Amino acid sequence: MNYFAPPEMLRHHRPLLLACEAIGLVHMAGKARAEFLQRQSDEKVDYDYKRWHNYEQPPFPWDGLLDWVKQFPNSSIPPNAWPSSIKEFTEKHTDHGNNGLLGLLQAGHAMASGIEKNLPRKTSEYLKQLLPHMWLSSSFGHPKRNLFRDPPVVLTERGWRELVAQIRRVLEKLRSLALGGASEPSLWAEWREQVIGSSSYIRQAFLSTLAETRLPNNDVTLWDQSYVAAALFKSAVAGALLDNNFPWNDGAIKQKIRWRLLTIAIGSEHYEARAVKIGDWTGTQAVLEDFFHRVSHLIEEDLAVGSLLYRDSSVAVFSFPGERFDESVPAPWLNVDGWVTWLQAEVDRIAQELELETPPLVRLSTPTRSLVPLVRERREVYKKIAIPLHRSWDVRWCVPGEISGHVCPVCQMRPNGDPTNKNKPCRVCQERRHHRLDDWLNGRLGYDTIWLEEVADRNERIAILTFSLDLEPWLEGERVDSLRVQAISEWARFN
Repeated sequence: MNYFAPPEMLRHHRPLLLACEAIGLVHMAGKARAEFLQRQSDEKVDYDYKRWHNYEQPPFPWDGLLDWVKQFPNSSIPPNAWPSSIKEFTEKHTDHGNNGLLGLLQAGHAMASGIEKNLPRKTSEYLKQLLPHMWLSSSFGHPKRNLFRDPPVVLTERGWRELVAQIRRVLEKLRSLALGGASEPSLWAEWREQVIGSSSYIRQAFLSTLAETRLPNNDVTLWDQSYVAAALFKSAVAGALLDNNFPWNDGAIKQKIRWRLLTIAIGSEHYEARAVKIGDWTGTQAVLEDFFHRVSHLIEEDLAVGSLLYRDSSVAVFSFPGERFDESVPAPWLNVDGWVTWLQAEVDRIAQELELETPPLVRLSTPTRSLVPLVRERREVYKKIAIPLHRSWDVRWCVPGEISGHVCPVCQMRPNGDPTNKNKPCRVCQERRHHRLDDWLNGRLGYDTIWLEEVADRNERIAILTFSLDLEPWLEGERVDSLRVQAISEWARFN
């Protein structure tokens, strides 16, 4: 395809965009203290979570760790778009009327923390809860943990010290990569895994405590709000970088900024339905996981244009820049058609490299100030991928010597290269089936058994249901009467 300039612009600013994401992730770190929750109860505690760094001795060195972003080379962000001190991102993220990058963080924070509640400003203050009622709950209202009778590690002094030390370490590593001129996306992906990966201390700590005590929101962890705010801040900054005429000095930017949702999908149910053996499906699952992993790497680290907001076996939804409210027509800086075309080509290339038989789908939503349209976007792409070949797609065939034989019984597309065996899979499906076995034999899966542990639930329970329905007696007329519905009381009366 023709050269498309925006991706290269974003790649140049990758360190800056990932720094903005890091700022968004830790801008509410002060909530990860017991004093924050105590202040929301009837206890009188002198603690302001927005200024937690000032309670540290010595104070946490925000500017020493992140001042390099203000001098990022060849950046289109004017110097006056940055706040006078980096710590203003933590101290003023709930304010109004700020411009520049602080206004963009305030917009992302408002989306993650305020807009979704749809509450008037006067009634959106924290509601008081007694400490015995300060439970971490599931989204279904199931109580999971009493945060004061059985406090998580982060709410102890030792846990807080480790959290502060970890924040400092990841910011030091970020500065080292940026000033060292790291250009390999894999290096940034490795750093980002340390920040948001499943084993990240920051993630585990933020997941164990509340960010929100407005009843009945005791399922909203500090990670939930921080991650979404970081994703939206990152995409908002990416959009501002792409816009040569971005109004950095507009004090109302918080109310004007909007985003789009980038949805990438592939019909995984098609692969599950065509599997002949369980190894066909589990092997293909690994390939599909690799597909979404590569797609996420492209969006989140290579381009650093957004972050993953939703993921299931078929669909991934990312944050993406969008037009502001004062842009009444599609913004030329965004070039939606160009982005969709370019992203579709990149995602197709990933799918072709993995030899997938069905085409992926790329879709950009309309501009939005809410994450509610995410449900609609998911529903719309599922309609498309319900038909496996929803558009033209070149399936990679086997090597030239294997263009003969029967159709593969698994993918039902490629020839298996063996005219004498209808049950033999093609080369690609055979590799998927045996790659799964090889991983288990070499201990790369971590399972004691090859099938049972991975199809069991999280409590290692398995239920096997077997159904059998013989249609021939009905087709032959022997059991026609059994199709008649009869009430139990009527049957009892005559039998």
